[in-house]
Amino acid sequence: MSDLKWHGYEPKPIFPTLSEALIEVKNDPHGCFFG
Repeated sequence: MSDLKWHGYEPKPIFPTLSEALIEVKNDPHGCFFG
């Protein structure tokens, strides 16, 4: 969703650590962060 608002990340809304969240962003398995 591209409306300049924050939205929950449906596949996994909560990560136990920042490093796990950053790994998910880097891998971007659903194309949510880098298309």
